Amino acid sequence: MAQLASYQYGKDLVRFLRVVRDPTDPSSQQVAEYTVRCLLTGSSLATSYTQADNTLIVPTDTIKNTVNVLAKSLDGANVVLVPERFALHVADHFLRRYAHVDGVEVDVDSLRWSRIDLGAEAGGPHKHSFVRDGDSVRTAKVVMHRSAADTTATAGAGEFVLDTLQGGVKNLLVLKSSGSAFHGYHVDELTTLKPVQDRVFSTAIECTYTIDLPGPLSSFIQPSPFSYPPSGTKSAVPSSSPSPLDFNALHARILAHTLRLFATDASASVQATLFKMAQATLEDSDEGCTSVSSVEYTLPNKHYVPVDLGFVGLGNLGESEAEVFLPQANPSGLIKAKVVRAAAGKGTP
Repeated sequence: MAQLASYQYGKDLVRFLRVVRDPTDPSSQQVAEYTVRCLLTGSSLATSYTQADNTLIVPTDTIKNTVNVLAKSLDGANVVLVPERFALHVADHFLRRYAHVDGVEVDVDSLRWSRIDLGAEAGGPHKHSFVRDGDSVRTAKVVMHRSAADTTATAGAGEFVLDTLQGGVKNLLVLKSSGSAFHGYHVDELTTLKPVQDRVFSTAIECTYTIDLPGPLSSFIQPSPFSYPPSGTKSAVPSSSPSPLDFNALHARILAHTLRLFATDASASVQATLFKMAQATLEDSDEGCTSVSSVEYTLPNKHYVPVDLGFVGLGNLGESEAEVFLPQANPSGLIKAKVVRAAAGKGTP
């Protein structure tokens, strides 16, 4: 006999570009290009799987439309341009709008668009022209659920429970041509790797940091453009105030710690450098960093192997003479770790 164990459904790959105009100078604009995944769950939705009952299914097309409407209706500068805060609003909306939805999971991927800098003589950064600033993607994740005592979707009926709030970055490609060694490792009859004092170190950084909100969830949510329960009409959207936590500044600070440690650490191994990256954030006394409870990195070791040019009498295999390398796509090392804030009185082994 079969039994439904777990389930979610929703819309994936919802893409939009939001243009945010400066109210004092509409020609000065900012942009956010997001890809959103929104998944819903709820005990009453089980019958859609087990009994072919579609009564309570919010169509995934409705979920897509909702994301687009919120992208248009919410405050651009203070909400939509901040991936974490936009994700919080999307999750909050579905719990308030649909009383039978018990939980929401929202993932946001944000592309990097930076102003085109024309130089000081031409006026500096252009007001509304942008360039893709690398292949890295900023990420945000929110998981929120309705408490057992909350059986209403009415606005103001009480706060929902925030299970997960994460920011991060993925596909951040970095490379250092020196300053990385690997030796002193375990050796047995299957070991062919030669120890090196200096090597090329390259990886595609994936970093995820978990945030504990420094205040009530309600202080991060602006009033919605929708009425609750639904009445078919929208209320006006009041102007939103900045978040009590500057998520954009926090992201920039963690990114700076990551790149600084990658560049300056005399790396004994990928593992050792990874820990120092996370440690820099968790030991930072900055107000934003103190709200971070854990940092997780995934670092695939992208190998660059010296090319043997001995057939023409050119030395290229020794550490001091190697200058031409072959990038190897696979196989690659994969190093992962999650580093948490230590409890009082406890330290790292």
